[in-house]
Amino acid sequence: MRGQSRLTARINLVLGIIVVLVAVNAVLAVGAARERNRARTTSTALRGTGAAVSELAQASIDQETQQRGYLITGDAQEYLPAYRAASARAASAQRDLARSTASDPGLRRTLVKVNAALAAWQHHADGVEIAARDQGAAAAAAAVATGRGKALFDDLRSQTAALADKVTAQVDAARARSQRAYDRFVALVFVTLGAVLVMAVGQAVLLARWITRPVEQLARSVEEVGAGNPDHELVVSGPSELIKIGTAVENMRTRLAQEIARAEASARELAVANAELEAFSYSVSHDLRAPLRSIDGFSQAVLEDAGDELDEVSRGHFARIRAATQRMAELIDDLLKLSRVSRITPVPVEVDVTATALHVIDDLCAANADRAVDVTVQPGLRALADPSLVQAVLENLLGNAWKFTVEQAQPKVWVAGTGSSPHTVFTVSDNGAGFDQAYADKLFKPFQRLHTDREFPGTGIGLATVARIVHRHGGEVAATGTIGHGATITFTLSGDTTMKPAQESN
Repeated sequence: MRGQSRLTARINLVLGIIVVLVAVNAVLAVGAARERNRARTTSTALRGTGAAVSELAQASIDQETQQRGYLITGDAQEYLPAYRAASARAASAQRDLARSTASDPGLRRTLVKVNAALAAWQHHADGVEIAARDQGAAAAAAAVATGRGKALFDDLRSQTAALADKVTAQVDAARARSQRAYDRFVALVFVTLGAVLVMAVGQAVLLARWITRPVEQLARSVEEVGAGNPDHELVVSGPSELIKIGTAVENMRTRLAQEIARAEASARELAVANAELEAFSYSVSHDLRAPLRSIDGFSQAVLEDAGDELDEVSRGHFARIRAATQRMAELIDDLLKLSRVSRITPVPVEVDVTATALHVIDDLCAANADRAVDVTVQPGLRALADPSLVQAVLENLLGNAWKFTVEQAQPKVWVAGTGSSPHTVFTVSDNGAGFDQAYADKLFKPFQRLHTDREFPGTGIGLATVARIVHRHGGEVAATGTIGHGATITFTLSGDTTMKPAQESN
């Protein structure tokens, strides 16, 4: 009896130590989980602040773009409404930032500087440069030549960047805190389990077989769960103390399995929602075509059947209606193409890029028989990519080169590459209209155009499609150009179609 009492005492001592360790680590784990939740909440709030900063920066750029367009052209109807709209967006972003930074003195002080810089630039833009343009091109040129507006806008961009950097730093810090809390939580769980197992092994020689076997059984079950099978039910037997421990672990496993099941269900629901949203967008685009065709058709019928009875102004109105519907149809077609690219699963094979480019050029020559374009295509260009998507890239890039060289007396287009597949850097260049390099970041965003429809027709979807295809292949795309001296589009195709582009949020 005394031997059994000593064994019981030793068992109770071991179990007491284990319970204490579990309890302490459970408290610490709960604290770590709460700290992680607080950090994630902070990170989520800061991401909203970051979005408002990005909106303020973009609205400021849009203001400067529209103001510059007005100063250059003097077309108030074309540029000033958009300038005012961008100003309203900037004001809305300022209000959002004022709310989201109210509890952070550091961000608040930086926001005050941003607001002051924006107010200073807007005052100069409205009160000096736009007012000068109202008096004529010469007065506007003189106002711009002082460099005051550019200096103020550069200061605005610097202050906005500083605010964005501070928000990013705080988001990174919150994420780091969250990760550290998670690491502590995981470590505490494994420390608890490790301590239980180590102490059990250390006392194995003193435990009777009726204790050892249930412990081993429990350990195997825990290992099964730890190996990635959270649905494995723990079977516990033996003395009541061991059953209590097993029950606690089983409860923890049950909660973990429930959390995993909820996470998997959420992921499935999100995937279904994304698929439904994409299908809805595609369906809406298709459904818009029918009413557009009706508007265009009936407008044409009115002009043909009753055109003689209409005055010149009315005929002009109908002509503008037809032009607008046709423009909308083009936009829908391009949106469908962009959506189609997102749905295609690329199948990379070795593609003869040279042959594909020559085929696209033949089609362009046939469609523009009245033009003579000097085209140079480097032989032997190859890539590991989806053939149909490579053709779509070249159709967009060469089509743009054809379009933007239309005013050149001797238009020239080049297709070249450096390096070997899958690391070839491809280039499509022309000596056409070119663009201001300061706005190169806009080229690959949907509907962002650097030329008006009166200069060069288009929808602003082509280069966005190119960027999406290139990123689907794990590549990169960039543009360089000079106004009046052509442009060069550079891209790579790594063949890694598992990569997803960062830009695909639009």
